[in-house]
Amino acid sequence: MVLEENNKRAILIIDNSIERVDNLGSILPGGYEIIKVPDGLAALSVIEREKWDIQIVLMNMEVNDMPGLKLIRKIIDAAPLLEIIVYTEKDNTDDAVSAMEEGAFYYLYEPLQEKEVNALIELAINEANRLKKIKSYCEKKAILSSQSFSKRLRIIRHLMAKMSIEGRMLKSHEMHYILHPGKRDVSYEDFVNKLYKTPLTPLEEERPTVLIVDDDRTFRKGTGLALKDYYKVLAAENGTMALKIAEENRDIDVILLDIVMPDYSGIDLLPMLQKRVHEAEIVVITAHNITGIAVNVLHLGACIFLTKPFLESILLKSVATALRTKVLKKYLNELGEIISCDRPGFPFDLKFNMLVEFYKSSVQKGVPVTLGQVYTIFPTFAKCGHPEEEKLPMDIDPKYLLDWLAYNLSPKELTIH
Repeated sequence: MVLEENNKRAILIIDNSIERVDNLGSILPGGYEIIKVPDGLAALSVIEREKWDIQIVLMNMEVNDMPGLKLIRKIIDAAPLLEIIVYTEKDNTDDAVSAMEEGAFYYLYEPLQEKEVNALIELAINEANRLKKIKSYCEKKAILSSQSFSKRLRIIRHLMAKMSIEGRMLKSHEMHYILHPGKRDVSYEDFVNKLYKTPLTPLEEERPTVLIVDDDRTFRKGTGLALKDYYKVLAAENGTMALKIAEENRDIDVILLDIVMPDYSGIDLLPMLQKRVHEAEIVVITAHNITGIAVNVLHLGACIFLTKPFLESILLKSVATALRTKVLKKYLNELGEIISCDRPGFPFDLKFNMLVEFYKSSVQKGVPVTLGQVYTIFPTFAKCGHPEEEKLPMDIDPKYLLDWLAYNLSPKELTIH
């Protein structure tokens, strides 16, 4: 099926069951062209022709012509900006977990519910739009060609999926490293095996922090045990304690938030937690009979929902999905702060003042500035060959920041403009 309008938004459904496809098509949000294909080869053909029109892919894990996991890999390779939602039978949890390890955004269990489907589509499209904004900047500033960006985005997608298995977040300087125009295009395998030297298993002090907020002691204990090998775990038995912990731990990365608690509802607590740890992503935990409420909470800023009871593997992948969203948001925020002034003819002194302000702001937050961030503003500094993950000292006098950079980064190579 060919779209009549080049810019018309579309949702691609991959399923060999006409009945399932018709049922799914009837509950999807309006405003989208619905493209229905029965197998993987047909899907890849459509994606190759129309990949900039398709917003999201919904696929059943059981396709006739190839394994579902292989199809996910092929879709990401063909169109790395696309997000994939898989759906499977309730007792087929292994497929859902494996799909997310291959790079799918999230999963749904059959029978599919309209509110859950539409909420998840909205979240997945928001995630895809973050990738598109990064791509748009790279192309607009002639940093990378569309083809080169796509190759590097495949590396980012596969690397995020690999890290999610081991409880590790992709950091901003690593995004800079992959997208840096001075790096040659390589395959994911070559990148991991030959170029990427950072260990994929997190050190204790580098582990992301997860806060569990639930009044069920058994649930808190079991969830904490499931997470402890990969994350730093904090726990609160009610909303009051959660707010206190959030006040004292501003570096929390993910919050698992129960909807029903004795002192606060999750709906009331969510914005209060966001004010205290505004960079944390919130996963709403709900019993099956109040999933509709959990879906409504997503519109308040939660990033995903998790329905009790769930297996440990699903818990880990849900936390990984939240971390992935956090990474992309953080990187886009840094792009906004760092390169908002990067346009033709922008005066050097204003560029430098912006770098100084960014450095001062980062030091106040206790977050070191990396050379990758410096290179984004002044690409000529990258000629020095220092690794992008290298951190600037936190005690540089801001007015001497340029002198420090020029002295320490091989000044003979530099012609700043």
